[in-house]
Amino acid sequence: MNMKKLRILVIEDSKIHQESARATLEGHIVVIAETFHDGMSWIVNGYSSAKREQEGKTTFDVVLTDMMLPVDLGSLSMADRRKFPEGTLAPYGFSLALRAAQEGIPFVAMVSQGNHHADPVCHSLDYLGGPSYQGHPPILNVNGGRVIFTHAPTTKNGAKDWGMILRDLIGDQ
Repeated sequence: MNMKKLRILVIEDSKIHQESARATLEGHIVVIAETFHDGMSWIVNGYSSAKREQEGKTTFDVVLTDMMLPVDLGSLSMADRRKFPEGTLAPYGFSLALRAAQEGIPFVAMVSQGNHHADPVCHSLDYLGGPSYQGHPPILNVNGGRVIFTHAPTTKNGAKDWGMILRDLIGDQ
């Protein structure tokens, strides 16, 4: 597949998966956001709305986000912050993916590397397309864009293969 150079936002807190994004998406313009807050800021504010109206462009061609990200303690009251030990993960990827589609980003994927046999949120992804999706995740049409919610394929070193996720998402586009 001969893919044009794309502007890709990857939202991922793990350094190994960030490095894999840079390697497996080589040739594209890749921006890494490490937190829910930073990812949402890039999606919503990354491209001024005035410029977007003038040029008809979205910030990115593609948003790829991890499903589980550290709890955004800054958005919680001091009392609520104590309920979440540092490093607690939450399934923010769903909100990030749907907001990206709402903003008109044409290609969006939310990926999980969690154990779908042991984690109920990861397991719920199986119901979008059946066990292991028979090779490819189902593509959903959300606000005119292509969106997938999928288990992450991995590279030989166990990192997420963002390039394969991109190929599944874009297809023959």
